[in-house]
Amino acid sequence: MSIHPSRWSRRAILRGLGASLALPVMAPGVWAPGAARAATATSPKRLIVWFMPNGFVQDVFRPSSLGVVDGALPSTLTALAPWSDRLTWVSGFENLAPNGHSDPHRCALGGVLTGHLLDPNAAAVANGISFDQVLAQAWKGQTRFGSLELSSEAEAACSLLADPDGGVGIEALCAYTSHLSWDGPGRPRPATVDPQAVFDRLFGAADAVGDAEATARRVALRGSLLDSVMADATRFHATLGQHDAQRVEQFLDTMRDVERSLASRSECSLAPEDATEAWTPTDIQQHVDQMHRLMTLALSCDETRVITYRLGRAASNRPYPHLGFHDAHHLVSHHQGSVTKLTRLKAIERWAMDQLANLVSSLEATPNATGGTLLDDTLILVAPELAESASHLVHDLTFLLIGDLQGTLRTGVHLSASSDGRRPHSELLRGLLHAFGEPDDTFAPTGDGAYTDMLA
Repeated sequence: MSIHPSRWSRRAILRGLGASLALPVMAPGVWAPGAARAATATSPKRLIVWFMPNGFVQDVFRPSSLGVVDGALPSTLTALAPWSDRLTWVSGFENLAPNGHSDPHRCALGGVLTGHLLDPNAAAVANGISFDQVLAQAWKGQTRFGSLELSSEAEAACSLLADPDGGVGIEALCAYTSHLSWDGPGRPRPATVDPQAVFDRLFGAADAVGDAEATARRVALRGSLLDSVMADATRFHATLGQHDAQRVEQFLDTMRDVERSLASRSECSLAPEDATEAWTPTDIQQHVDQMHRLMTLALSCDETRVITYRLGRAASNRPYPHLGFHDAHHLVSHHQGSVTKLTRLKAIERWAMDQLANLVSSLEATPNATGGTLLDDTLILVAPELAESASHLVHDLTFLLIGDLQGTLRTGVHLSASSDGRRPHSELLRGLLHAFGEPDDTFAPTGDGAYTDMLA
């Protein structure tokens, strides 16, 4: 199949084949050679929420003093040092979702982005719309997907959460320990765990379940199609400016890299004792890396502008054997002063932030439509489950903001929202809606107004 440059248009090359390959956002007029370009190009703002189960050890995650952050970063964030001038710590908040419940793991995740009070023992699922979905609804129709919900750990196995005395509403408990993003009361948005499913949703038509022959045809078609598009892109270079030609090459190279990675991924298997759990990849390093690259592709192609990602579900008990030990995350988070457990907990947290640094690097390396980078347009909100997992604290939470969101946020500073650490974090979410140009002071039933000290 050969495509003449004059007929090159977004996704047109694939529609006849029953698939959809997204192309990166270009300066106006690129996909219609000869058309007059707009006088100025604009690049939209974007959001990634990055959820950390079990929270962080505070003294190695946030600076020890308030104000401008000079010198070395806290040890957990060492890998983010190249972007120290793009980091903002905002502490002093409380996640009110647990509402006094003795085990905040049961509902803190569910309230991280909604600011609602939750009852994990309720017979029915409640909650409200989440911060990310306020933006997705405000930007509805501007991208193919309003939002993407991703995770590196499957939802909680509800049967394992059951209360033998019947005192727990399993449906609500399951929802609040698994879902970060919400359309509204009783309407959580499930996260996709399989990178292949994410890729197929974004860049290829899904096959019928169980149709191995169709799957084989899809894989073969995708490879040959990318080869064809690469050849046409080479011929198309003569009609492009240097900047846009470079972006087409970068996009196609990244597409092939992701395909190669997914095609060669290791098989995942469950240990016998985990037979009741849902399937999760055994190679967490590879899984997180794939998810991060897919996030970059989705934003670069303007397939969506809103992404939520959780490394794990609430009270995640995943082990990280590649770090040299087999202790589960939640187990070591309750270190109770044990030097060994605390050291291992810090190692998990530092590894997680090392992976996040790779995502930041990828965003910075990806051009946007105005000659800048995706990092210029994107806010990464690092949201912890708890402030202090060892004692189940949900007050004095510290949120890390990465990126200045086109100059709308102060960076390189550590701010405190309150002296007692109990300012409702819903006020921070409202303040961030202001940063995105979508103020909604009616969002969430907790708190009073918007916290805006981090706005430039």
